[in-house]
Amino acid sequence: MAKPKTLSHKSEGTPAPAHPKGTPAPSNGSVSMDLFDRAIKGDESCRGELKALLDDPEGGPLTISLFGDPPTFAQRSVIDGAAGKNLLVKGALQRRMKTLRAELEGPNPTPIERLLAERAAFCWLVVWRYEEHLASANELTFKQGDYHQRRIDAAHRRFLSSVRTLATVRKLALPALQINIGENQVNVAGGPDRPMPPPDPARPDAIDLPERGGQL
Repeated sequence: MAKPKTLSHKSEGTPAPAHPKGTPAPSNGSVSMDLFDRAIKGDESCRGELKALLDDPEGGPLTISLFGDPPTFAQRSVIDGAAGKNLLVKGALQRRMKTLRAELEGPNPTPIERLLAERAAFCWLVVWRYEEHLASANELTFKQGDYHQRRIDAAHRRFLSSVRTLATVRKLALPALQINIGENQVNVAGGPDRPMPPPDPARPDAIDLPERGGQL
């Protein structure tokens, strides 16, 4: 009898976690593909096994990343439509999206910043996908051209909205710092990851403002 195909999550040597009695648990993070086939087909008898898999500390996160990530599904659909069977274009677009998202997230992003950066990167991809549709279309009627242009405009508004929201959230996350020096008052926007530098011994009355272009 052939051995069932499995999906492993690099768990060799790790004991399998305990699961409710009567519910088989994945062995060492390996999941039988038969369970996936049954679940995809709507087999109600696998509900207990599926719940045990999703609760598993090792197999659960892997399964969720494969089957429960709507942004990935949407991005994959757009990239597949743009690349077709061209693996070079597909791979390059996937890397471009990963790089753009990381750039938008910035260092030490909060969970909401990660979500908004992912959204903004996807909206950027959609805008240019629609632009490509219009650029490659030939002999459009006025109605068809208007449809393409309105679709581009709507996608562009969504992109601008996502970027604007990301910038607003990032700005609101920066606490205000007020410094009083004699009769002078300075308001500085800073963050928890950008502490004030130590004073300059040569200028005890000076205060360095990080990323603000020098001393006062």
